Amino acid sequence: MEFAMSPASAEEFAVDDFTVLLLRALGYTKRKRVPRTRKVISFVVCAEDRHAKMDVCIIDETGILLLVMQEDKCHMDSSYDPEPQFIAEAIAAFAANNQTRQQTLGQRPP
Repeated sequence: MEFAMSPASAEEFAVDDFTVLLLRALGYTKRKRVPRTRKVISFVVCAEDRHAKMDVCIIDETGILLLVMQEDKCHMDSSYDPEPQFIAEAIAAFAANNQTRQQTLGQRPP
């Protein structure tokens, strides 16, 4: 755990790797679910293309994002506010899920 929380820039992603191992150990990745780190999702906001980078997420076999996690990076920068980034990631996940439902699964979005 201490290794994962190390603020060294070379070890910045150790928290994400630890989270993936923890999710696997707790059984979150069973039943055709895949944990992903640093997944980039494109979405449109006010007619402009944007990108959100997930720290850790779990995706099912159809490509639907089931869980999104954002590391609190305050230990690296005390002025960092994780909430806006996490909200952008949630919006991106919602948009990506709707697109997957429509194009891949042939379903209407909720």
